[in-house]
Amino acid sequence: MVVSADQPSVRVFSEFMALKFKCHTISFQFVAEALQAFSDDIDIAAADMKLAETSGLDFLSTVRKKHPRTAGILFVDEEDGIDPVRAVNEAGLSYIFKKPLSIDLLRDGFEKIGFYSVDEKGGADGRNGEDGKQTLARVIRAIFHDIKAPLTIIHANADMLKWDDIDDHKRSDLITSLIRQSDKISNLINETSSIAKGRWNPDLKLRKMDATGLMSDLISPFMKSVENRGIEILCKNDFTGCIMLDIDQVRRVLDNLLTNSIEAGGRNTVVCIKIENDGEYLALKVKDNGSGLPEGEEETIFEPFVSIGGRRGAGLGLAICRGIIRSHGGDILSSNVPEGGAVFVIKLPVCRS
Repeated sequence: MVVSADQPSVRVFSEFMALKFKCHTISFQFVAEALQAFSDDIDIAAADMKLAETSGLDFLSTVRKKHPRTAGILFVDEEDGIDPVRAVNEAGLSYIFKKPLSIDLLRDGFEKIGFYSVDEKGGADGRNGEDGKQTLARVIRAIFHDIKAPLTIIHANADMLKWDDIDDHKRSDLITSLIRQSDKISNLINETSSIAKGRWNPDLKLRKMDATGLMSDLISPFMKSVENRGIEILCKNDFTGCIMLDIDQVRRVLDNLLTNSIEAGGRNTVVCIKIENDGEYLALKVKDNGSGLPEGEEETIFEPFVSIGGRRGAGLGLAICRGIIRSHGGDILSSNVPEGGAVFVIKLPVCRS
């Protein structure tokens, strides 16, 4: 899909999509019509920065909140004055093209972000009926997909560092993002290799935390990150005492659980987080109102390289989560709830006085 009143840009983009992806591009001049026609099977949404009702950046932000798997492409003029850091990192765009567009310009950009053609993409369709070759192919596709996401940001940020109008503050933000995304790729490669060899064990940097620290350092950042995405996080903290934990590693576990909940529930997701004492353990419960877990798979989802429910991924996320929590001396369990949705329970040992 492309939304633009600039007919030369629409024509060039449509021709490129037909050449590379062998697909038809639907085009609109008005955002309201585009949003009404949008569906989950649209893989790429492109828009001109200058639109009649709103900006192309706001349109693509709206689309990606409801359809996070859709790639967002923005067309800009020199005088648009767009903030590239916000566009790529906050709005989740895949690429920004400076007009005028050309087939060569589009081809170069799409090659940099490693975007698959329709035939190459494929999806992870779960465990049912997979043989060894199918599982291997799914895992390889998924790992490529997981690497492509940070690589997309790296390429986009590196390109924007060459722009003449980048000030020192934005340049510093872009460099910080480059380092962070490079670390994500490095971690994914190292963890995939270690898990495949059956010897992955995270290096923990433990520190003591009480209930107040858990809220300020662990929970509050997530609540702020989704406050403008139509997602509601409710939190109740009844925990008393202290625990020893690696805050960065446990934050990573919570990020994975919340991402899964948002993917399952979509834009109207409500996530309830409850922290309480459970004997000699802290229990952190994450409950959502999504579609729940496939029956009988509540334990299987923590196995390495298992992907269920049609979710795209290498099947490492929850395996890594369990590894992190068990390395703390705790555990993580999952179940469905009668009223709908799923609940994950993280149990961590409480410090003894």
